[in-house]
Amino acid sequence: MKKATHEIEGGRKLYLYSFGEDAASKRQRGFWNAVGEAWRIEGAAIEEWLEPVTKAMNDRLGDRQRLALDLGCGGGSMKLPPKWRVFGIDPAAEMLCPGKSIHGDGSAMPIQDASFDAVVSRLAVMLAPDPLQVFREIRRVLRMGGTLTFSVWAESEANLWSSAVEDALKAELSIRDPLPTEPSAYRLASKTEVAEMLTTAGLKLLSSEHVSVPYLSRKDPKDCFNFLVTFVGPIKTMFAKVTDGRKDEVREKVEKALGEVSRNGLVWVHHAEREVVLD
Repeated sequence: MKKATHEIEGGRKLYLYSFGEDAASKRQRGFWNAVGEAWRIEGAAIEEWLEPVTKAMNDRLGDRQRLALDLGCGGGSMKLPPKWRVFGIDPAAEMLCPGKSIHGDGSAMPIQDASFDAVVSRLAVMLAPDPLQVFREIRRVLRMGGTLTFSVWAESEANLWSSAVEDALKAELSIRDPLPTEPSAYRLASKTEVAEMLTTAGLKLLSSEHVSVPYLSRKDPKDCFNFLVTFVGPIKTMFAKVTDGRKDEVREKVEKALGEVSRNGLVWVHHAEREVVLD
């Protein structure tokens, strides 16, 4: 195990460690490293896509000065309130912007206790092999009274654009669907399960809301698939495994499927806090 330090505001230091990595974490890291360069270089496209989610999260955050951890920060393009000082962490090293974030896993964050006033996480926690452990880690790094604001995809029936693409590619490659407890876009689609996990982790759920994400519905099926294969790691990885002789036919099949379903997305935005414990 390696140890290092990283200085943040006010001369405070985070203690950084490197940990071993399980197979599920390595798989997710591989997915998102595959699109890391696109996220870093073309962050504006990501922000246009996810603008309603970012707005809903920022509406919960407030504009007073705070120190925040962006868990699953990717290329670091998400804009938080201007007064906030933000430190990013992500397991996919290829996505990170040097100097703005560190490489690390949310289930064993290389950060000392009670370091942050807030944690934000946009469409990342559901990809963790053990989201309950991530919530426990979030509570650990939050100060008393600190908040967690995070978003996850709603159920697959409300995100048919994603299901249409993934189902076609899985059928082509004979890949099984993930088990209910395995990382996937819909792992935390149940508000009830999320509330139970937060309670178990020592966090109190304050609010939840559905947010519509219409960006892809404004694209035709061809442009929609091009966007997804550029920015969504699992989709890019699966399409890359299709043999060259089959790629055109599979692309046509996927674009046809996209044309037959709603390309509007739906996301949950949850807001929670670490309650103050009085002696």
